[in-house]
Amino acid sequence: MAITWSPTQILSGAAMTGLSNGNLTALLSTVTFMATVGKQSGKWYWELDTTAASAHSNYCLGVSAIQHDQATLCWQLSYGVGWRGDSAIVNASTIRFNAATVGASPVGCIVGIAFDANLKRVWFARNNVWVMSGDPANNVNPAVDAVAHSWFLGSLFFPSCSPMYSTTAHFASADFTYTPPTGFSALTEPSDWTGLVGRASST
Repeated sequence: MAITWSPTQILSGAAMTGLSNGNLTALLSTVTFMATVGKQSGKWYWELDTTAASAHSNYCLGVSAIQHDQATLCWQLSYGVGWRGDSAIVNASTIRFNAATVGASPVGCIVGIAFDANLKRVWFARNNVWVMSGDPANNVNPAVDAVAHSWFLGSLFFPSCSPMYSTTAHFASADFTYTPPTGFSALTEPSDWTGLVGRASST
């Protein structure tokens, strides 16, 4: 079945509002949307269309662990990390890399996210240019490295976003604008998340 933003919270099952376009487009600034599929191993790639977005510190895209409280933004707790609209990469409400270091904005473009679930490493790209000289295919210069920084907690992770502006997910390879880095694949079912609260069954 198609992978989308989950219309209900992953853990509680509470309804999520602000979704359209078959649950692929999200628009609500005060929550974190998480995908219907979570991964704890493997190398994964997806894209987010942010061409309708504008720079704002509440806007962010990233990866969140299953423990993340979806009533908060994806960068506010230790269970998530986000590339914010002001260009900073933030976790637990702390700026880990400022705008000057990142050198690119995640809005008004196609954002590529490469996630190595084994190493808990994340790379962000703007229109196929990886920020901070990242090279996920060769495991070089990740934007997030939980091996070196213990601030990215959790073991089961989901694509996530807190979209103050309309943001559309491209989870299926047929929808990608760019080719995934070598070794990374489009998200697939079944999910490593086997519970059925907050996500559709893969059967």
